[in-house]
Amino acid sequence: MMFDGAIQLVGTLGFGKVLAQTVYAAAITERGGVTAAAEGEGATAAAALPLERVCYGAACFAGTHLVTASLSAVGALSLGCVGRRSRGLYQRIWTSEERLMRVREEVG
Repeated sequence: MMFDGAIQLVGTLGFGKVLAQTVYAAAITERGGVTAAAEGEGATAAAALPLERVCYGAACFAGTHLVTASLSAVGALSLGCVGRRSRGLYQRIWTSEERLMRVREEVG
């Protein structure tokens, strides 16, 4: 169970919390504001922040979207490579199962 969910946990926390929060904080800092995390305020205080300390629009999370899309593309390419490399193995498995079924039909 540890191996099944640990990677998903790390990925979810990494993308959903750390990456998004870091990119958002960088977008606020670039606009001349001070992040809520720098002042020690909680995440719920973000709604009450003045406009110069809040980031709106696609520019706030563009880096997050770019990283997520890039990693998804790398994952898709990796999946294709693994599928291509394992094609021979699965063809051998399929062929051996077909032979086994023919033998069973002949016997039974």
